[in-house]
Amino acid sequence: STAVLDAIRRLQPQLTVCGHIYASAGRSEMIGRTPVVNAGPKGMIWTLES
Repeated sequence: STAVLDAIRRLQPQLTVCGHIYASAGRSEMIGRTPVVNAGPKGMIWTLES
């Protein structure tokens, strides 16, 4: 969603977790300084580096 992308770019949260798009389950990317993780329908363990 462009609204979510705009919010991530503007607010730069420490972490964004989603799981709506099943085709991208398990995928993670950086948007600026924010890691964006698609946990998918089964979830996943992900460690946020401090």
